[in-house]
Amino acid sequence: MGNQNGSFRDVHANVLRQHAELRARLRGLDGGGTFASSPAAAAYQRISLLRLAVLFETHLLFEEVALAPLLRDLDAWGPQREALMLAEHAEQRSRIQHACVLAEESQGGLELAQCVSALVVSMLEDMAREEHDLAELEPLEDHPISDQVAG
Repeated sequence: MGNQNGSFRDVHANVLRQHAELRARLRGLDGGGTFASSPAAAAYQRISLLRLAVLFETHLLFEEVALAPLLRDLDAWGPQREALMLAEHAEQRSRIQHACVLAEESQGGLELAQCVSALVVSMLEDMAREEHDLAELEPLEDHPISDQVAG
């Protein structure tokens, strides 16, 4: 089963590569809950957060274009999986937007540090869960819906 974006395995591999890059950026962004100690450090944190936001949006769009159709057609639960993924993406966009707004409105500080730290933890958890779920779904690619219904 495939589409113009490739097989489930190909898309899954691309998601994993993107997650590796996102993890590196997330870990670089998280100062362990410490706040920026100078205006220059606060500016660097804002820039890093905005770069992460752009990279993450690109990743979400890739999943929505390449992964969503594959999830939808994978099995009888596909439409529900797709809807859950899209809802999670909306929630993730909201979290990262909140952090970006907070970064723009402040000069660093404890509130921003705590927000960024929580964002990092939640995004790392989301990616780990998604990777686990996709790994479990990959074998379904070898058994299209028609096989599941007939068998």
